[in-house]
Amino acid sequence: PLTNVILQAVCQNNSEVSVSPATLTFTKFNWRIPQQITLKGVDDALQDGSRSVIVTVQVDRVRSDAAYSSAPARLINVINTDNELYVAAVNAPSFSTGPGLPTFTWTAASGPSVRYELKIDRIDIAQTDLIRLSTLTAATFTVSAPMAPGSYRLWISAISGLGVIGDWSTPLNFTVSEIK
Repeated sequence: PLTNVILQAVCQNNSEVSVSPATLTFTKFNWRIPQQITLKGVDDALQDGSRSVIVTVQVDRVRSDAAYSSAPARLINVINTDNELYVAAVNAPSFSTGPGLPTFTWTAASGPSVRYELKIDRIDIAQTDLIRLSTLTAATFTVSAPMAPGSYRLWISAISGLGVIGDWSTPLNFTVSEIK
């Protein structure tokens, strides 16, 4: 270029993606040297799911060499992957699989590659971690061996594919009655 060419990078939603720097200046001396714009997802602490955002890179027609004013804008589609997990909400246990073999279901957490940690304590005799699993991939679990009669407490936590651990669910207290 005979005079400077200034490119502007503008994000349609700055609360999801930040752009840095917002402008690049090409001169007759540096026009062959690549310049970089960094797009960074904003960690907003909201459970709002992954968001698609458009970043527009275009010539600043007012401040640039007129020979480049007709250059078309480039639209870049960026997906900001949400790293906050919805807390798994535990539904009431179902005893449909047989005596002492409860099945638990919960509302699935959002996001790719989510797995769950399940923890069951026996609260009438203060036994912690009676069952503790962290590799569940479905939003359901059936106890594999009959549980002894007693009072229990269950929690569920979601773990994202990126390793982000969600909060524990509200505890669910349940009782296994004596098999007759």
